[in-house]
Amino acid sequence: MGRVSRIPGMVIAMMSAKPLCCWGRVDNKASATTLGNRCNCRAWALRQIGAASCRDRVFMTERTFRIVFASVLLIALYCDLHYVVYGLIALSVFQGVTPWRISRLTMHLRPGPRPHSESVRPDAAPGTARVDFEAERALSLLTAAVLALGSILFARQLWFLPWFIGFAFFGAGLSGICPMVMCFRWFGLK
Repeated sequence: MGRVSRIPGMVIAMMSAKPLCCWGRVDNKASATTLGNRCNCRAWALRQIGAASCRDRVFMTERTFRIVFASVLLIALYCDLHYVVYGLIALSVFQGVTPWRISRLTMHLRPGPRPHSESVRPDAAPGTARVDFEAERALSLLTAAVLALGSILFARQLWFLPWFIGFAFFGAGLSGICPMVMCFRWFGLK
């Protein structure tokens, strides 16, 4: 029968609330699929991505959000999907204007203990920031402005700006270091 992809079972297992069977997964010892085994797909899927058990929840961090945002942006730019870029601009404006961000919303939607948010520095004492505005929100507003400038207002002259933002966010997501957030924090944002 051969090796069957694990992705459909993993996606359905992580999205469902009840245990599902790992359809599409082939055991190495037996050639039959584990359809009749009735294993817990969510536990299996969490083990595949590095979580030790179902209690170790998978949260979207700012790093993960930057990688996903950059991937969607670069794919949209490559395929000339202008409405997707406009949607990313709207998402960036929403995250900059409101205190809600996708990474925080996913933390609050999951049950169980919530991990520390990466957005506010844990070593900063309350009231030490010169400006009472988060650096991540400022980054979202700056991203929306640069994307709008490069893809809406001056699309022919500044076509490289959205590509630059996409690759910069991808690098920041992979490395965990965002120079713009560090610069905003140096200027006094929290």
